[in-house]
Amino acid sequence: MYLCIFLAFAMVLVCPVYNKPRSIYYPHIVCGHTDYERSEQICCDEQLYDKKTGAEECCGYKVFDSNLMKCCNKMNGKWVIRKSDSCTPTLPKTSSYTEQLEKTNTTSHE
Repeated sequence: MYLCIFLAFAMVLVCPVYNKPRSIYYPHIVCGHTDYERSEQICCDEQLYDKKTGAEECCGYKVFDSNLMKCCNKMNGKWVIRKSDSCTPTLPKTSSYTEQLEKTNTTSHE
């Protein structure tokens, strides 16, 4: 009897009838109401855009190349795309600006 149980168990493991390949479930990728291919397109604010370099990302409703630019947080209600690595706006530092700053610092200490 144990031999019959063992053989039945072995048949389940070996027999291809019992070991049907499992289907893999791929969820639909939808942009608005349109299916799309993630490797070829990008969806920003329910609008489809074709990828050119593969490094495109969304910044609000705009598309930008993440290798060249950076998406910064909302400023005055709008998303900002900057060319630099930092999202902090930089002030121009000219020699006259630096000189004026030094003059105001020295006059306030007198």
